[in-house]
Amino acid sequence: PPTGDKDLSANFRCFVHQDTFYIAVSVNDDVLVFGEEKFGDGHQDDSVEIYFDGDPTVRQSQNTPPYDHNSHRNNYEYDKNDGQIRLSMGRQNKVHLGGVGLFGNQLMILPGLWESLGIVAAIQENATGYTAELKVPKGVFVSAPLQFGVTVGFNVMINDDDNGGNRDSKISWSPDLYDKSWFRTEMFGKLIIQPQHEETASRDFKPELKK
Repeated sequence: PPTGDKDLSANFRCFVHQDTFYIAVSVNDDVLVFGEEKFGDGHQDDSVEIYFDGDPTVRQSQNTPPYDHNSHRNNYEYDKNDGQIRLSMGRQNKVHLGGVGLFGNQLMILPGLWESLGIVAAIQENATGYTAELKVPKGVFVSAPLQFGVTVGFNVMINDDDNGGNRDSKISWSPDLYDKSWFRTEMFGKLIIQPQHEETASRDFKPELKK
């Protein structure tokens, strides 16, 4: 687990403009490890994961049984409105977009797939860690108009690697203590679109994941 706020902590803000989501995540991380892992393994480096469930009512109507963390079956319940977008930095300081989405009947991702859907990302190092920013067109996950009161399933998770090799710790905005958001949307929190003078979401989060 993180040894303190300087080792790993974060906050984020999210807002909607016209038909686009904008998410900015500020990460405190005193040791940055970028670019060590190949595509698909970015969760082992320092990285940010952003999750969308564009229509939470679909899962609710399916009556999906709760996940049992003692079970080792990866019984995913993602649909076409759901996805994980992982932002990590490559060896040439290029941002890689990984994660998973449901394509056909498989949870998968290919290099360049999120970018081909109009998703844009940036990572910038700073004195206390780094910031990660993501621009997501509404149509990637959400079919309903982005009007006040619309609810979207949402989560933000941060991976931390301090010494190379495998990930050392991870934190989550929602109480997903067993790291199941990548295939279970029931672990997500809720993002509610509000008038401009209110914050759509602004949260500090430091909960550790159970191993």
